[in-house]
Amino acid sequence: MPKVKLIRPKLESSRLPDPDMLSRVTAIQTGLYPNPAFPSPPVDAASFTAAVAGYSAAIAAALDGGKTAIAERHKRREVLIAMLRLLGSYVESASNGDMTTFLSSGFVAATPPTPGPPQPLAQPNIVRIDNGTSGQLLVNLKAVAKARHYELRYASVAAGGIPGPWASILVATALLAPHALLWILGKKYEHLETELLWMIASACVGYLTGVMWTMHSARKWIFSWGVWSYMGGVILVQIAGLVFMDLSTTKQVILFSLYSSLATLAVQVAWAIYGFMQNLAACRA
Repeated sequence: MPKVKLIRPKLESSRLPDPDMLSRVTAIQTGLYPNPAFPSPPVDAASFTAAVAGYSAAIAAALDGGKTAIAERHKRREVLIAMLRLLGSYVESASNGDMTTFLSSGFVAATPPTPGPPQPLAQPNIVRIDNGTSGQLLVNLKAVAKARHYELRYASVAAGGIPGPWASILVATALLAPHALLWILGKKYEHLETELLWMIASACVGYLTGVMWTMHSARKWIFSWGVWSYMGGVILVQIAGLVFMDLSTTKQVILFSLYSSLATLAVQVAWAIYGFMQNLAACRA
């Protein structure tokens, strides 16, 4: 069965001037009460009619600029906005994607956002080029906002300063160009290339673990055995790390954190498998 694309109402009521706001709620009052296509709105006709009338009177009373009258107008407007949110959700669902039915309620359909054309990015600059190991040059780039990757072109220079054929390489992530990040931290960190990669891996594992925990909490897949296995697994891994690892180096400390994160992730994966099996068994029952 094809999925019905619901029509969203335009609810930018807080931005409308008061006369336009009054015109809109009056149209909704006329279109929705009564309307056989919307037999049970969450706000009854009497309450909505009274709210519209009160707002109209408050607009007229606030024309003299009195603070009390303006505050009352604002209060009446907020009450109507709250009602419109309830009614808008109801109309969106009850119209079931039919534009004619939707418009009969008096609501205005929201215009779906259209992505704009791709915009050109600024030209990236090379900050500096350092000598690496034999046959290696370390290129540090100035980052460009919203850039997803960088393309470097290089060529050998023949006699007379004439460059040979150009070749290109893509720099996609810090995994391929760790020096750009290390350069930001400072010269005393430039030797930590391998450590940076392990740190990124540890952060990714930690993020994935957090996502899985959120999913399990939403599905109520929190099991007593899982809590104890989580605590026990992490403690055992950390005790093993304290015993067998040399934590006097930066790399070993980062690996210690990575192993702890992997232990937590393993428990989350076990929870997911057990939760899916429980749901499958319940469906078959």
